[in-house]
Amino acid sequence: MSHRLGNISWLAARDYRDEWQMSGFFVLALAAVLGPMMVLFGLKFGIISSMVDNLVEDPRNREVRPIGSGHFDRAGWRHCAADPMSTSLFLVPALSPPPSSSKVPQPNVFYRPR
Repeated sequence: MSHRLGNISWLAARDYRDEWQMSGFFVLALAAVLGPMMVLFGLKFGIISSMVDNLVEDPRNREVRPIGSGHFDRAGWRHCAADPMSTSLFLVPALSPPPSSSKVPQPNVFYRPR
């Protein structure tokens, strides 16, 4: 059995040596195909996956923040509606902000307005 394996190895090496150009081109073709694939798989499962995970897991990325506010008259609204290059996806009316502090009365204590 080992004699047969030795013969097979000797024949394979001899064929590789006799056909060195074809063998070299085969190795180059294999490297040309596998090289870019390995780079793309590395990007997909390395950098891009970690970026997507960070975007999905961080709740700050899901926050909708207003980027501007203003007062518009009817002409301003007409201009917004007629502009085909308008970047406004939706409009949210501005509400007054809640007070930052409040007084809470103690139970059983009545306050009289002055």
